[in-house]
Amino acid sequence: MSKQSDLLKMRLTESFDPISLVADYNDMWDRLDTIFGPINQAWVSYTPVLQAAVNPTLGAGSVAAGKRLKIGSLVICYNYFQFGTGLNVGSGAYKINGPFNRDITGPPSIGIVVYRDDSANAYVFGTSIAYSAAAGSRNLYRSDASVGSGGPGFAWANLDSIQEMTFYQVEEVSI
Repeated sequence: MSKQSDLLKMRLTESFDPISLVADYNDMWDRLDTIFGPINQAWVSYTPVLQAAVNPTLGAGSVAAGKRLKIGSLVICYNYFQFGTGLNVGSGAYKINGPFNRDITGPPSIGIVVYRDDSANAYVFGTSIAYSAAAGSRNLYRSDASVGSGGPGFAWANLDSIQEMTFYQVEEVSI
């Protein structure tokens, strides 16, 4: 017989003790928190960075907003960029830097990206893929090419946007 079934038999033959049951339940969550980090984490806001060989300037009235959730060594990120007036698209392929360094020994970071052309009310779908450990840096793509200053099939303009949802494993820090 396994220890779990022995424990179940013991619990069934004992008188029901709700205080002990709650203590066991809390102990279980404490142990999970110790192993994986706090389970009931809240989303934390941060400011993501859109970069290129020559960094873009998002312009007046632009938005750069991000939320991240860290559970143990897993990070889930949502990033949103909206271009404003007087934007400078920079030059080169775009990449987004996240809030933590990616563990390059772990699986690659792959995310979903939606590019919006506001004037045409059109959307282009793409991916983000991490190639380096630097701050969770992820390059942006659409189906057939990297996305950057030339846009994802349309030229960047005021109110166009980039949305990304991704996850990746972070570097473990030795204490």
